[in-house]
This record gives sequence, structure tokens and C-alpha cells, in this order.
Amino acid sequence: MFRWLSLFFLFSPLLFAANLPPRPEQSYVYDESHNLTSQEVQTFNAIAVELFKKTGFALGAALLYDIGEEDARDFAVQVAHSWGLGQKESSEAALIFVAFKQGRRSVEVGYGAEGYLPDALVERLQQKTLVPAFRKKEYGTGVLTLAYAIATTVAKEKGVTLDLTAPTPPEKKNNPLMWPFIFVIFIIVMSLLKMNGGGRGGRGPGSFVGPSAAGFLIGSLSRGGFGGGFGGGGGGGFGGGFGGFGGGGFGGGGSGGSW
Repeated sequence: MFRWLSLFFLFSPLLFAANLPPRPEQSYVYDESHNLTSQEVQTFNAIAVELFKKTGFALGAALLYDIGEEDARDFAVQVAHSWGLGQKESSEAALIFVAFKQGRRSVEVGYGAEGYLPDALVERLQQKTLVPAFRKKEYGTGVLTLAYAIATTVAKEKGVTLDLTAPTPPEKKNNPLMWPFIFVIFIIVMSLLKMNGGGRGGRGPGSFVGPSAAGFLIGSLSRGGFGGGFGGGGGGGFGGGFGGFGGGGFGGGGSGGSW
């Protein structure tokens, strides 16, 4: 019995590691949740690349759907360790972590950055950026504004200026070119309704076109899409510039909770 218990404790870290998300290739973002668009991922990478280039600080994000019964903070620290986020010599790094099914979020801070990213400050940054955005289901906005807030805080500490544009949420706007089409659809729908109302009372072939269906159709057409995404995304690839995975250390610095 003792031998079996010894084997369990020996191999349990390996079993735990098997559930950890792999380190992303050519990116600082692992988005299992698929809540970020490709443009938003590109913008995050632009922030992280610029930050690492100017300061040596590594910023990553692990956006997971489900972590089961695991403690979110412990799991996030394990992810940061398994990725080797940060330089081994300095351990200046941070991981933005989200488990959507559990409704948990955190920022884990490497040993070397705990002095200028204390727990209270990290929590304030999340409360000002990620938390209010997530409550509105604006997940890309939350992650990017938090990443930018962390980056500018680190840059100020290091006395450098980052060549970045503050991310702004996409504006909801109507497309004026849609209104002529809406008018034509409205005329067609009204004509069908008139035809269905005449003659004998039965349910004719076109009688499924009711007021509710008409309203749904017109409403769907009148809703405009979202505009251009986030500024500061940068263009193209990063030419292998994804540094910062050198084996930094994490020991529980940071802050987390729900939203």
C-alpha cells in the first residue's frame, strides 16, 4: 500500500501537468475559449512584443474554458511555470489568466516584478479594466485594456516609452447603405401580409409571413456590425520576436477573483 501511495505522489505532478495548456507557438496568447478575435490576439501580441523589447518584461495570457475542480490561482501559477514565462535571471513577468466556465480571473506576477506590481495594484488594474468589460461580455476589450494597463505600468517603472496605442472597444454602428434594402424588404413583407389577409380565410402558402417574422427580419437587417476592432494591433507577423519564455519563477504574487 505504501508503495502505491509513493508512486501516486511521484507521478501526480506529471498527471497535473498533462492537463495544463501548452505554451502557445509564435504568440503570447493561448485562447482555448475562442473569446478573442484574431485581430485582438494580434493586438495583444503587439503589446507584449513591444513591452518585452523595451523592458525585458514578459506578458502572457491563458484564456481557458474549463479547469474543472482545480483552484484557479494554483492552476494559473502552474501554467506560468510550465510555459517558463519570464527570464530565468530576472523573473519579471505576468500571466493574465481566465477560466470562463468557473468565472475566475487573475494576474499572476513573477518574483522579479512583485516590488512594482504589488497585489493591491494588480487588483485595482483588473477592477478598472477586465472586470467591468467582462460583466458586459466584452472579453476582448477586458483582456486588451488590462494588458495595456500592465504594460504602461511596467514601462513607467522602467522609465521607457512604449510605441503603442491604447486599445479602444469597437464602436457599434449602423451601415447607412442598409436602409434602402430595409425599405424594399418592408414593402415586400407588407405586400405579402396584404395578400394573406384577402380572399378565403384559410392558411395559404405564404401565410407564415406574420408581423413577428417581419419585425424580426427588419430588425436583423437594421442592426449594424461592429467597427474596426482595436487600435495598436500592428501588421503582419513578428518575425520570431516572441521572447520571454526563459524559465521565470512565480510564487503566488498577483491577485484574482471573479467578475
